[in-house]
Amino acid sequence: NLWHTSGIFGNRVSPSFATQNRRFHEPSSGFTYLLNEKDGTWKTEALWDYSAIRVGRQADRSIQMLGDFSDGGKTFGVFISPTPGLPFGPTADTADHPVLIVARVDGFKFTPLVTVTRENNQFVQRVDTNGDGAVTKDDAGVPLGAGANGQPLPQNLFNRFNDLQEDGSIMTMSGPPFLWKRTGLDAKGVPVYEAKNYVCLSPKTWDT
Repeated sequence: NLWHTSGIFGNRVSPSFATQNRRFHEPSSGFTYLLNEKDGTWKTEALWDYSAIRVGRQADRSIQMLGDFSDGGKTFGVFISPTPGLPFGPTADTADHPVLIVARVDGFKFTPLVTVTRENNQFVQRVDTNGDGAVTKDDAGVPLGAGANGQPLPQNLFNRFNDLQEDGSIMTMSGPPFLWKRTGLDAKGVPVYEAKNYVCLSPKTWDT
């Protein structure tokens, strides 16, 4: 089907929960496609602007577009990457490379709102506090802190296989698998991902 045959290099496409999956994203090319349920046809919709997500660095090739979701009358795109220096991630010298980007959909453009980066052996979250349409070191960083039940977060929040859920939560099929539950929007309408809601899905006997 189109979900798996349209992906460049055999990759699958990404879902659009905001459109009840009538749209799907092909991130490698930047195009989206629209499905017509009534007659079983599809058509090219648009070539999207990823420039604020992939800013031109070689490392940005590791960023995966997981899909989109809607909340509060807005649509948001979710992008992830393995941690720099770890398997499937960019090289270790790209410390400013984000492992999570949440972006607002503005027409056919993604505008970053939130990033998470790995800095000084901890994960740091930044929000576009100055409203310039980018998340940079000019925006104050806040350490994510501990994960569920006070446990430290793994060094690699995301691995090779990851899935977006309809509510914007993120599942990563690492060993063991984790679910990062999204907890609504903040007062400014920005999606919230808290470390305490990054939860292991495996039973306690996983390693035994």
